[in-house]
Amino acid sequence: MDRPRFETSAETAMIARALKAVAIGQTISYAALSDAAGRRVDGSCGNLQSARRRLLKEDRAVFDVIVGFGLKRLEDGEIVTSSERDARLLRRAAERNVMKITAVRDFGSLTEDQQRKHSALAGLYVGIAGMASDKAIEHVGETIERPSLAAGLEGALVAFRPFVRSRP
Repeated sequence: MDRPRFETSAETAMIARALKAVAIGQTISYAALSDAAGRRVDGSCGNLQSARRRLLKEDRAVFDVIVGFGLKRLEDGEIVTSSERDARLLRRAAERNVMKITAVRDFGSLTEDQQRKHSALAGLYVGIAGMASDKAIEHVGETIERPSLAAGLEGALVAFRPFVRSRP
């Protein structure tokens, strides 16, 4: 069976065009996006989310919400700050999932496949929670001698090791 092909909706394409025209460091209002799309656009608009993901993927354009106004296309330093906030959200989500996966009351009642998945997921969430902490991120940053994308990726697993610990 062929994989379904998803096409960008007309509204998403119009919003993406409007966002693409925003210079780095500049803003665009929800009103301007609504005019571009020909329909109401606000922060909960699925077409806006799709357009933002598309521009991130295709143009490496990062936008952040200005509450009650619209979006700002982020400068490089702002992207780092925004990513720090995302790491905190990721850590909290991972911690909730650690609580969820460890809520299994009778591990022995699970099938062997379920036990394997349980163990893998528990390890995954504990690892993410440990690695996404502010302290772990600071530690990794301090261990990198010459900052670069490659240094961050190569050194991360070794540097994060002290922050990945067993949880009940």
